[in-house]
Amino acid sequence: MPLSAREKEAVRQRAGYRCEYCQIAGWELQVDHILPRSPRNRSAEMTDEALDTPENLAAACAHCNRLKDDLASGRDPVSGAEARLFNPRRDSWDEHFAWSDDFLRLLPLTPIGGATIARLKMNAPILKRQRRLLRQAIIGGASPWP
Repeated sequence: MPLSAREKEAVRQRAGYRCEYCQIAGWELQVDHILPRSPRNRSAEMTDEALDTPENLAAACAHCNRLKDDLASGRDPVSGAEARLFNPRRDSWDEHFAWSDDFLRLLPLTPIGGATIARLKMNAPILKRQRRLLRQAIIGGASPWP
């Protein structure tokens, strides 16, 4: 059963209206299943109802949601190991990610951070361009980001 508009809004509100993966604010947010609904990525005991609980839902920008797709892991480029992706319900963002000094790139602090940055292409040129524009707006007097 699809999520109601009220349930989707509750997810976005809980996230402070920013993507729970890349932290972008002001972009359209979609509701992501942290553990995917895809049958190939779930155990037999995981039902659609269990996957639709608030604990398994995250606010994601279209970029992060599209690239995460129905995946739950990725390869950490530093270690080369497969690692699970960042889980906004159980992980602390600051334990897995840091901003570069100029706030244009996300830096991995753990294999989970590395796998997530790589899988979601969180340092793609379009995102770095957006971050540069946001930083310039702040210098011009706009409210701070991130």
